[in-house]
Amino acid sequence: MLVRAGERLDLFKRNVIHFIFSESMERRAERIYEFGGTLTLKIVDPHDLILMKCATEREKDRDDIRSIIESSKIEWDLIIDEMRNQLRLGARKIDVFGFLDTLDHLKRQMKVKIPGDLHKRCWSLLKTAESSKKTNSQPKSKLKKKNK
Repeated sequence: MLVRAGERLDLFKRNVIHFIFSESMERRAERIYEFGGTLTLKIVDPHDLILMKCATEREKDRDDIRSIIESSKIEWDLIIDEMRNQLRLGARKIDVFGFLDTLDHLKRQMKVKIPGDLHKRCWSLLKTAESSKKTNSQPKSKLKKKNK
């Protein structure tokens, strides 16, 4: 973390708080800066930044999310797809709850327009991840019996 003139800049190599800078995030990071051939910075896409900033409860991060939503055309499907991807990569389910909590705060306290179906879609995502985990953790012999 760098702080200069009251502004904070976070630098991450691969893991970002509780998230993994996935291949899909890397593809979306279109703004790239090279410094002398030894340092390359990829600036995260606003959709992914929203997701990452939901991992904290800092008011500044919530204000940043509000600004991103109000100044950009947000493709909520992209955020949901990346959450699904992050769960497959091993992200904690609690981070989906953090996303939901942040959405609630943005909607109720900051009066940000959030699509009405996002909560339902996130819960569905969690249920799918949980049932997938249960299926994958069952011994193969039980799986075979269920398929007969």
